[in-house]
Amino acid sequence: MKRCSSTLDLFPIGNCAVSALVDPAGSIVWSCQPRPDGEPVFSALLDPVAEDAGFWSVAAAGPARVTQDHLRNTAVLRTVFEAEDGSSFEVIDFAPRFRQWGRVHRPAALVRLIRPLAGSPRVVTRLRPTAGYGERRVEPSRGSNHAAYDFGAFRMRLTTNAPLSY
Repeated sequence: MKRCSSTLDLFPIGNCAVSALVDPAGSIVWSCQPRPDGEPVFSALLDPVAEDAGFWSVAAAGPARVTQDHLRNTAVLRTVFEAEDGSSFEVIDFAPRFRQWGRVHRPAALVRLIRPLAGSPRVVTRLRPTAGYGERRVEPSRGSNHAAYDFGAFRMRLTTNAPLSY
């Protein structure tokens, strides 16, 4: 199965400190960390036929119709998955940017909000970061509600309100 579009039909998200590209299937296929000029941790664009590395996917458990669009005048992407059984959910992708104490903060963070819209959708998410420009997968260390990935020069952490065993 091909991981990303070879036509570069991609949706950017970002906050001026971190950025990512999301493919038409709802997978983050490119993002450099901890800054845009860093090493790609999501590197599926380098090898679009690779099955199991360089991406962060959120998808329906079965066949689904997928639609995407940026929220008006923002770098916030909304992806809607409509399954054949009538259930649906949305994924809101963005990199936070906010004003606090008189300053604009742009943390090196990507947010993927997954919300049900109809029925009881079944969602599958997979996180497969790479190091060495896609040469090797980085394996996680797990906690009760997080997975951490050590890249040597920095650590990346996925935090969720769902148990990792799900």
